[in-house]
Amino acid sequence: MDMDGNVVKVIKDGGSIGLLSTSMDGIVCVTDAYSEDAHVIDLATGDVLVDCPKSRPKSRGGMLTCFCGFGRAVPSGMYKVLRLWSDKTCEVLTVGEDIEWRWMESSPTKISSPLAVNGNIYFLISWYLDCDCLVCFELESEQWKEPIKGPMSTMDSGPWSRSGKVCITELNGSLCVVRLVEQMTIWLMTESNEDRWIKMYTVTMAPSTYCARPLWVTRDGGKLIFYSWLHGQAPVLQVYDPRSETCSTLRELEYDVEVIRLCSLQLNRFVMRKI
Repeated sequence: MDMDGNVVKVIKDGGSIGLLSTSMDGIVCVTDAYSEDAHVIDLATGDVLVDCPKSRPKSRGGMLTCFCGFGRAVPSGMYKVLRLWSDKTCEVLTVGEDIEWRWMESSPTKISSPLAVNGNIYFLISWYLDCDCLVCFELESEQWKEPIKGPMSTMDSGPWSRSGKVCITELNGSLCVVRLVEQMTIWLMTESNEDRWIKMYTVTMAPSTYCARPLWVTRDGGKLIFYSWLHGQAPVLQVYDPRSETCSTLRELEYDVEVIRLCSLQLNRFVMRKI
């Protein structure tokens, strides 16, 4: 869809969605945690660039699930898929080069919610571990970095497990932490170690809101485009104006929409193919 919710492209047989990892140049990865399916897709052509092979991790046994992170390494520009299993086993596949997964150093702890930003894949440390941290996998070196303390560490509310609904997302090329407890509060991660997190937005939400995700900040006054779900209703694309502190609706979406991500603001690839 475009930013007004109008359909500009339909791709069928792209796989079932457990997780949708996107990039701003129109390459996405669709994965399923239980079937192990992972497909890298070119949105402009609709072609499946890679059907990631299935494999069984080296494990002590038992039922395992997996999820995938997908991103572009810097500076090489190579796309890579990182697959993590529930026993912390880790594999990497380089798109266009590898035909099989390569085993990597195991993740330092149980993690979830992968998100690729600027050559790194970030993860929330699982909430039940009762800590407020993110871990980072650098795609170029294929190494785990030191954990990063989250913004909740400066609040009285404590770590993730006592801070409401917490997620990570990308906002205009930067990593953000989003907390939803009556309000949607958004922190932007900076390069400074002393002032790591800056609170960017606080948006009052309806009491029945159970999910909200920011998508983009406009250049005209820093308006925040986001989507939200209310219990029993369809997801809604909205825009928040920080000057007036008001929200307005851009578009109500269909009930069967499960995942919304920002993929690309450059639609010339779609237009050129139609011409």
